Amino acid sequence: MDFVNLKFNKNLKMCIPSVESVDNMYGSKIVQEQIRINNIWSKEETSLFIDILQNNDNSNNVIVDVGSNTGYFTLISLSLNYHTISIEPNPIYKKYIDKSIEINNFDLNKFKYFENFASDYDKEILFDGWSGLDIMMDYNDKYYVKPIAIDNICDKDILLLKIDVEGGEPSVFRSAKKLINNKKIKYIIFELTYIIKNNLIQEQLDILPYLKFNNYNLFEIVENKLVHIPNIKNRLNYWIKEYNTNHVVKNPNLIYSSAGTNILAIQIGNPIPNVNLFS
Repeated sequence: MDFVNLKFNKNLKMCIPSVESVDNMYGSKIVQEQIRINNIWSKEETSLFIDILQNNDNSNNVIVDVGSNTGYFTLISLSLNYHTISIEPNPIYKKYIDKSIEINNFDLNKFKYFENFASDYDKEILFDGWSGLDIMMDYNDKYYVKPIAIDNICDKDILLLKIDVEGGEPSVFRSAKKLINNKKIKYIIFELTYIIKNNLIQEQLDILPYLKFNNYNLFEIVENKLVHIPNIKNRLNYWIKEYNTNHVVKNPNLIYSSAGTNILAIQIGNPIPNVNLFS
């Protein structure tokens, strides 16, 4: 294990895999290396995450981190004294979160951890250590993981739901259907993987109109800015054009290609957070 002091809070220490062991971290190798080198991961999402938490009440809200990995966003939440629920199906990451909580002396009474998939499925889900979506499984070691619904584990309003589950986003949203429909989640930050191995994934795209119907304003998180999405169809056409003219043309030798973007959904009536705290 190694330790880094995070850029935005020098007193916040994070435990990460050593250089020697990071190759066994599946697709999270890039995440760990960026945290090691830059002491921050995804400065735009980090800015949004921190700004939302700093400008809200930590006594009556909970933060839910789905796909917590080694606990980057979970630790930020705990450092700001929020009740935090962390959901991560891969057991190799738990020891890093536990050590980070220990060295920062965080209150364990404010932390819940579930080694499950956040999903509406009623059967165990096949997992390769990185993704539970058949089309995205690239690793050989596969095993079954029990699902758990966010609706069933959270009895408080959710200030911020963060989702990063490598293609499994639709089932996560379905698992929080009651909370979303009852306007119990103010902010959602998630990865939208709209093309997977050359195929446009309608189930992913359906998340956007579902959120819009449930009174969320939608924004794409782009470099140092938020791009409002008033018209979903127009934005989708832009993404497809960009994919075909830039990604595919610049990578002609790729047999399979995927594309995605990060989205911020804000329940109408809540302020737009600052995306540029660390630019």
